[in-house]
Amino acid sequence: MSFAETANELAGKNAVVVAVDFSLHSEAAVIWASNYAHLMKVPIIALHIVHEPAEMPGFYTRDEEDPLRPLAEVAETMMNEFLEHLRTNNPKKPGIDKIRTLLIKGLPVDRILEACDILQPSLLVMGSHGLTGLSNLLIGTNAEQVIQRSKVPVTIVKMPERVSDSG
Repeated sequence: MSFAETANELAGKNAVVVAVDFSLHSEAAVIWASNYAHLMKVPIIALHIVHEPAEMPGFYTRDEEDPLRPLAEVAETMMNEFLEHLRTNNPKKPGIDKIRTLLIKGLPVDRILEACDILQPSLLVMGSHGLTGLSNLLIGTNAEQVIQRSKVPVTIVKMPERVSDSG
């Protein structure tokens, strides 16, 4: 489903948007958001911004059979695998099987904020990598930039020691 179709269907329905980068921190954020969305009886959207950062070339694992496969398709496969992993490891989590997905190309902070402007979620959830130190003060993380600029409430989820919950 395209961004426009998802926006038309879910805009204004108080959905919870979870920005994911397929990391363990994103797993924790999705699990937290699925619990929250279930309690609030609102839809949940896992949002991934397709952007290969210069500092992490090769973030998207290229298809060995088709090395020219577009990044958006590679990211879609990674999203499906990410959610399948979550569902397999957390089968009793409420709403984990009803998560909608949305992939958008662009710079993460700008596109997350643009998606929120259009979708008008009740909450944006992001995982925290917990970076600290001088480099964090000078550059700032994506989460910090989103918090500073977001028009909707933002919840930052730190990864607990044990992410998955099979019960």
